[in-house]
Amino acid sequence: QEEKETDGASNKASGIRVHVEGGMAQSFLLRYPPSPSLENRVQVKVVNTGTCALFVGWARKDDGNDEKHSSSSSLDTSSPFLVSNPRASLSPGEALLTMISYSPGAAKTGVSTATFALHTEPKIPDLKETPVITVKGLYPEDDNTLRTRQAAQASITKNVVPSMIQDFLGDMIATKVKPTKPEKKRRPRIYYRANREHRLYYTP
Repeated sequence: QEEKETDGASNKASGIRVHVEGGMAQSFLLRYPPSPSLENRVQVKVVNTGTCALFVGWARKDDGNDEKHSSSSSLDTSSPFLVSNPRASLSPGEALLTMISYSPGAAKTGVSTATFALHTEPKIPDLKETPVITVKGLYPEDDNTLRTRQAAQASITKNVVPSMIQDFLGDMIATKVKPTKPEKKRRPRIYYRANREHRLYYTP
C-alpha cells in the first residue's frame, strides 16, 4: 500500500516538478545495531510541487545499473539495506515517504555502501541533476579481547615500566655523576673529618 502525504503549499510550480527535502544529493551514515548517536534507518521525503500527477520512485544504482524495488519493500535479501515504500504515484501536493533501513543480519562486519537515484515518469525536462541518496552502513565488530588486553597492559605497567625507569635513571647517573678520588696524601684528613663523630680513623 502506497504511503502518501498531502503538502499544504498553495502555490505550485507549473509543469513537472519535485522537491526532495534535504537537497538533491544527500549522504547518511547508519549503524547496526543503532547507538545513541547513530540510527540504523533514515527517512526521505519527495514532494510533487508541479501541476500534474507523476510517478516517482527510488532505485538502487550498482555500477551504473538500476536495481528495481517493489512498491512495498526491497526484495533483495542479500542487500543489508532495506527500502520501504520506494515508489508511488503522486498528485500535485502529495509526498512520498521512503524509509531506508540498515540491517546486515549475518553479513560480515565492516562498512557497506549503497546509492539510490530518484526516477520520475514522465521525465522532468529541465532537471539539472538527478536526486541521489548515498547511505553507508557501519557494522562494528565486537571486542572480544578486551580483558586479555587489559591484563597485558596491567602486566606491562607493573613490571616493564618500573624496570625502564630504573634503567633510565641508572644510565643518567652513570653519565652525569663522575666522582673523583682525592689525592692519596689528603685521604686521611678527609676521612677523619667525615667520621670523627664516630671515632673512626683512616688506616691505609
